Amino acid sequence: MNSEFKYADYLDIDEDFQAVFNEEVDRINKNLWKTFIPHEKFIELLNTVIKALQREKPEYSMSIWLHGAYGTGKSHAVFVLKHLLEDPDDEVEEYLKKFSNLFGDTLVKKLMSLRKQGVLVVFRSSAGHIDNALKLLLEVQQSIYDAYRKLSPDFQPTPTLVQNLLKRLNDVTINWDKIIEKHKDKLFDVSTTEDIRLRLERSDIEFVTRFLDVLVEEGIVPIKFADVTELKDWIKEILSQGRISKILFIWDEFSDFFRTDAPIATLQELVHLTKETPFYLLLVTHRRPEHWSETLKEDGKKLIDRFHTIYYTMEPVTVYKLISQLIRPKPGSEYKWEIIHGDIRLKASKFGFEEEIYRILEKEKYTNVEIKDLKSVLPIHPYTAFLASRIAEHFGSMNRTIFKFLKEEDGFIKFLKEYPQEKEFLLTADFLWDFFFVKNEDVLFSDPGLSSLMSLWREYESKLEANELKIFKIIMILFAIRRRGLSEAGLLSPSLMTLRVALSGTVLYSEMEKIL
Repeated sequence: MNSEFKYADYLDIDEDFQAVFNEEVDRINKNLWKTFIPHEKFIELLNTVIKALQREKPEYSMSIWLHGAYGTGKSHAVFVLKHLLEDPDDEVEEYLKKFSNLFGDTLVKKLMSLRKQGVLVVFRSSAGHIDNALKLLLEVQQSIYDAYRKLSPDFQPTPTLVQNLLKRLNDVTINWDKIIEKHKDKLFDVSTTEDIRLRLERSDIEFVTRFLDVLVEEGIVPIKFADVTELKDWIKEILSQGRISKILFIWDEFSDFFRTDAPIATLQELVHLTKETPFYLLLVTHRRPEHWSETLKEDGKKLIDRFHTIYYTMEPVTVYKLISQLIRPKPGSEYKWEIIHGDIRLKASKFGFEEEIYRILEKEKYTNVEIKDLKSVLPIHPYTAFLASRIAEHFGSMNRTIFKFLKEEDGFIKFLKEYPQEKEFLLTADFLWDFFFVKNEDVLFSDPGLSSLMSLWREYESKLEANELKIFKIIMILFAIRRRGLSEAGLLSPSLMTLRVALSGTVLYSEMEKIL
């Protein structure tokens, strides 16, 4: 292929694409959630939430625990769920209609019915700071209060503990300056009553707990949350006012909560609330609940049994469609790119491309993947996209996801700037080895057993020629997958057939048997 141009001359990544989806991204890009491509796992999540909140059967009335690897789209998914439950009817209906073949009439009717019942959706992210029961209860109460006020600014819910503390600051019979001075060890970050007021108004839970300790010590606040009962009564008061009938509390990035000092018993009580009150937690973690068996100990099974658990993965069809939507011709280059895209297919067809990628189609026959989806990801090889979803699911980390591979300078952007070259014009699976393994500092931490593979890599890296190295990298990925017990007969097994699929469409396709 002509190597006088580079793909970067004609292709770009959608500038609106966000490698990490979070609350700020959602706030700034109000319609970005509508670009989410629903798939089987998202439908499972939506179905589970609807069943739980509708409380049609006692066994449905449980909180939800969503878990999956970094970069599988969990955060994006829960924000889409949030929008589907609280956005205006016309926007929600537009999105549902766009993917009507996936949602189906029955699910859509159930969702629209649930929306009419008044669901308050609360969102929090990160739980690493929760190291005692009081912080957990305060975080839940204040987050519900803040979300409720946004829903209806003129509708005053029952005051929270923080609001009551703000009122107490107005008590002129208390010498606040003296208290601040006396308890500098705990109130080290405030100097005046106004400082305290500002911290309380910001709902700084860490400060609130220290401030409460001081007040209890001074005998000013005789009681504080001792258990969940007071919070339960407070939630019931809000629900009784009739503005809302259910509360869904989404807590993203909850993994860091599970430490040895975590208030597990209080979390148990919160989850138990769901049985008697329409208050639901939706926890989101990047590890399976069983991962914390050491931390949870004997309470672990009891806690997990109180949740609907959903293992969230990025379906391959989502990867193909995501890539095809994100890679776009630069303005004015559409016609030229269409010609180049045709040249890629023609060139690849000379090296078994058409025949071999049908093996991927056979593998994905139950996932609504079509041949046009596989070809739409070019110049990324379809097998590379197929493999990337498996790698990200089991070896990805916070800094190494499919989204970041597409966006980072040492990932797809680097390929666009350096290719095509004289004999290489497809992004083949060997590129994934560098990004997800060699440059991924977290991979050995997550799986120390990979150290032998990495040692083997370092031993042969400088001894192999370029073509040998490409094959070796793919083999290394496949053996890493086998180490995790994920290998299977077919396209994840380290076999000649897999290599033929992975390198189809390239010159190496006809040379690999000689090299091996």
